[in-house]
Amino acid sequence: MTTKMLSLAALLALFLPYAACTLDNPEAPDLAGPSELGMSIEMRAIPDSLVSDGFSSSIIEAVVRGPSGERETGRTINFDITRSGAGFLDLGNLAPVNGARPAAGGVESGPTSAVSDGGGVARVRYWAPFRTDQENDTIVSVTGRQASTNFSNQVHRTVEIFLRAADRPSFPGANKCSIIVEPDSTFYTTGQSIAFTAAQIVGDETTCAGNEIARYEWTVNDTEAVTKTGRSIVHSFDAAGTYPIFLVTHEAVTGCRATCSVTLDISP
Repeated sequence: MTTKMLSLAALLALFLPYAACTLDNPEAPDLAGPSELGMSIEMRAIPDSLVSDGFSSSIIEAVVRGPSGERETGRTINFDITRSGAGFLDLGNLAPVNGARPAAGGVESGPTSAVSDGGGVARVRYWAPFRTDQENDTIVSVTGRQASTNFSNQVHRTVEIFLRAADRPSFPGANKCSIIVEPDSTFYTTGQSIAFTAAQIVGDETTCAGNEIARYEWTVNDTEAVTKTGRSIVHSFDAAGTYPIFLVTHEAVTGCRATCSVTLDISP
């Protein structure tokens, strides 16, 4: 009897410390999903590389999940176009997936929204910008967030799209506004086709931020002022005289502008 009591006491002595440890330090179970507090959004672009021609497009998807990882149906997601370090901007268009292609020359769009379907996916279409005069590649981002009444409390998720220039430079460029005239001559006549090309492809860091040039605007003072866009233009003068040609370059992101000019003597 005494031996049995000792054995029982020994077993209790072994068990109680572990029991006490278990009660004092309970182990928490692993989390069952991406968030215990709310919804998560995963962004993707298909494809994620486009040409800045106004015709190429990408499907932007926001995969919406609830607190335990399940996909959420019927959630309204707001989409907008941004650029790293530049905030929101209009560079391209957002539209419904099956919506019409934006018309050339229109105002590029702001934000749009879509509702997650039965698979928990909200979709919109991103249309590349009509920037046929854009000489440099760039990257834009599309953000997605839950529609809400408090913007500051929303978490933005982003996906990046690589925009390839529609009109790549054929020769090395400069960082100061300058104009190349072809043919290279001191004698030009009325009716002659003369080509003007901007040498600048990046901003001047002394006055701007050194970003790529996104837009070139020309004003040719012929018998009346003519405005054209593009890195290269061609013009023929109708009458003899001395004419200034002005170029304004617009730096991407900041919009910083630089102006330069050249003057030609046109003979009859």
